[in-house]
Amino acid sequence: MINSYRALVWFALQLAIAIGGGVGAFSTITFGVLAFFATLGAMAVSLSMSWKVRDTPNALKPISDGVAVVGMGAFLLALFGGNLVLALACLLFFAQQALNLVLREYRQLYFGLVIGFAFVLAGASECKSGWYLLIFMGYGLSVSYCLGEVWLDNRHLVQRGAGRPPAKSRFKVAGMILGLALVIYLVMPRPPAANLGGQYSMSPDFYRNQAWEQEAESGQSESGESDGNPESAQQTGVSESDTSHSSRGDKGSGGDNGAGEGNDTGTEYQYEGFSEQFDIQQAGNSGESGDQGRNSNDIIAHMKAPHGAYLKVRTFDTFDGISWSTNTKSYTKMLVEWGAVKLDQNAQGNYRQEISIKESIPAWIPAASQPIQLWLPASVIAVDAWGHPLLPGPLVAGTTYSVESNVQYIDGRISGGKVPPRSADLQLPADFDSRIKQLATEVTHQYHEPLAKAAALEHHLRTEYSYSFSSIFDSQGKTPLDTFLFEEKRGHCEYFASAMAMMLRSIDIPSRLVTGFSATQKNPLTGYYEIRALDGHAWVEAWIEGSGWLTFEPTAFYSLPEREEEPLSASQIDEYVESLTKADEALDVEDVSISRVLTEIWRSLTTLVLLIFSYIKLFFIRFWPMTVLVLLIGFALYFTRRYWQVGALKMWSRWRIRFYKPKNQEQALAHYLYHLQKLASFEGAKRLPGDDIHNWSDKLSLTFGQADAWGLLADVVNRTYYENQQVELKELKQLGMRAMLEMRG
Repeated sequence: MINSYRALVWFALQLAIAIGGGVGAFSTITFGVLAFFATLGAMAVSLSMSWKVRDTPNALKPISDGVAVVGMGAFLLALFGGNLVLALACLLFFAQQALNLVLREYRQLYFGLVIGFAFVLAGASECKSGWYLLIFMGYGLSVSYCLGEVWLDNRHLVQRGAGRPPAKSRFKVAGMILGLALVIYLVMPRPPAANLGGQYSMSPDFYRNQAWEQEAESGQSESGESDGNPESAQQTGVSESDTSHSSRGDKGSGGDNGAGEGNDTGTEYQYEGFSEQFDIQQAGNSGESGDQGRNSNDIIAHMKAPHGAYLKVRTFDTFDGISWSTNTKSYTKMLVEWGAVKLDQNAQGNYRQEISIKESIPAWIPAASQPIQLWLPASVIAVDAWGHPLLPGPLVAGTTYSVESNVQYIDGRISGGKVPPRSADLQLPADFDSRIKQLATEVTHQYHEPLAKAAALEHHLRTEYSYSFSSIFDSQGKTPLDTFLFEEKRGHCEYFASAMAMMLRSIDIPSRLVTGFSATQKNPLTGYYEIRALDGHAWVEAWIEGSGWLTFEPTAFYSLPEREEEPLSASQIDEYVESLTKADEALDVEDVSISRVLTEIWRSLTTLVLLIFSYIKLFFIRFWPMTVLVLLIGFALYFTRRYWQVGALKMWSRWRIRFYKPKNQEQALAHYLYHLQKLASFEGAKRLPGDDIHNWSDKLSLTFGQADAWGLLADVVNRTYYENQQVELKELKQLGMRAMLEMRG
């Protein structure tokens, strides 16, 4: 029978924290807070109703059965909706509410504790931020207090006037739970979230476009990649208005021209490199006032993948000296069936990435090179002439999609495919500065192979020029490419990529400029790659005969992703923290306002916490065999302590008596009496609070047959504390040793 209302209060709190944390990890912190209060309210109602009729068995059974039926209905609805995680969450939540209404015994609480732990673990597998550690702390404390009340009530200590559970016991339980949770959060791998129908995908909106669907069904659209001839591709009318919207949140008209209802996201991340045409002088903060541009270090997306990647968005082949554009504007429309679409029927993927959008971005879908299959909540997509997919409208915040790409490395570089170059890939501006060709020739004159020449140009730009993100603002409208190469010699990535592309073309190596995201910085604590606003990036692909299109990175601030990710190491942690510092320095913000100072303080604190827990994780990963062995030994010793604990404590007290070196009489006497009394208690002669030293020595004589040393020791106690007489320390040590030997018989 449940007699402690406090146990129910803590029980309700732990489940609310667990569900709120899990919901917050899978969606947003706002939804997590709402889930916390909703769960707390539901638990308060059901437990209060059960408490009032606790002496009347099955009084609320009909209501409990009704709640269980509602839970099954919610489970089936979510299941048919294709979201297994939501279905299981609904089932567990309503099952717990139904059980609360017929709650009579403490053992029924354990089911709710298991449910709470399941929600906490599910959230830990999905959470992309270190704030989840706070969930662990709150959950651990509430569970420890709940169990403390339960255990004391089960032992009838509350009725005997023992009061609330001892703080020491509660903190022990909390420490155990927090330790276990911390190990799980830091060490356990992040499994893909469960979802029916293939890879995980979700969105606050369903992307559809009726006109696109009709074109895809009729097969009217063709791909410009099919024969390498851009003139053979049919123009299908994908316009700038289809792929992005202004900061006012304008959208297309229903399902015909836009992304459908619900895509009104207000503002979105803006980067000129995602537009139909972009000016390298204004490639930073584009769009109208209020748009989210690249001049911040905010996170706009997270990626879960085996290793880092350059996520392609657009390819540009035509440059007029200031602006890049695409010569080929053909698109293939493809229907999405059951949340999945195969982009290339003749290839297999080998690199799977799951990307969660935190800030809305234009309609182009970032994906690693050569995407093969795509999972996302849409009815139709388009694919451009270079194989990049896009949606009918902006990719809104809250969307998660999965991509399987065929990432190939040729000559140690990422391959961009082997579709032959077009004439546009050698195009030069009409007013092309001859000095650029001369510079390219000088840098590459000692090399003969195209790959070696391209690598030499890449190295030259990375070492002889400096990166400056602030040049986006300093150079607007006044820094053409030749000024960057021969005068300023500093700039942002669009200058580096444009310069390398033009230098390659000037020496007859086809090239093109690619824009997208550099997703190469993995948070060592969460395991997710963080894609920040500053990671909107431009790089180069060059056509190397026999190898195809290969990726080059001429901007020293960025580094191409490694082919295989190494296990977590101290250098990886340091690199992540260093990347945050480099990003702040690159932004060159000189604002010294109070908000800026507070932001920097907060960022420093969060970085410090990340460092601490990352190195804890590193320790577990590096020394996990030893850690597991120590834990197993510890558990074995704890559960077998009744067989060895007394003997070990006896040995410890005897060792302390034998090797103790007395320095003064009172301390030595207290030391010997303490350990001798411990030894006597192990032999069944425990000294009771009312026993004086002489009475106790008489009891020892009855127990051990002789206690001469104890009698002498009792005399020393009287002389020391009542007569203030001194005894030689050597004699005192001999008495302690003799008393110990007498107890051993």
